[in-house]
Amino acid sequence: MNRNKALMALICAISVTILTGCQSSPSEVIPNWSGEWLRSDGTYQLKVQADENSVYAEYFNPSPINVETAEFIEKTDGRHLKVVLRDRGYPGAIYDLTYHAEPESLDGTYFNPNAGQTYTIQFYRQ
Repeated sequence: MNRNKALMALICAISVTILTGCQSSPSEVIPNWSGEWLRSDGTYQLKVQADENSVYAEYFNPSPINVETAEFIEKTDGRHLKVVLRDRGYPGAIYDLTYHAEPESLDGTYFNPNAGQTYTIQFYRQ
């Protein structure tokens, strides 16, 4: 009898794991950072190639601008994409972006070191 109880407990544990642990909840959105994104207020374009742990970015205005670094940063409100631009006219400009599913966008801030100001911006998938 003890063996049957142990077997039933194991079957229950496996069933619960399969039903709850192996499926994403319907409201969970898995970000798809990769793609071509156009900023809502101009011709600024961000091209992103990303997987779970790494990211590569290119930036255009409309000509290519050097991307010094692109990295994911975990913050209290979730994962952010930080892109640092270092080129003529872009002496350390910084994008700090988060992914939003509806509408699909990258929202965040852009720090313009030339003006010493930070702006709220959005990119939409092309």
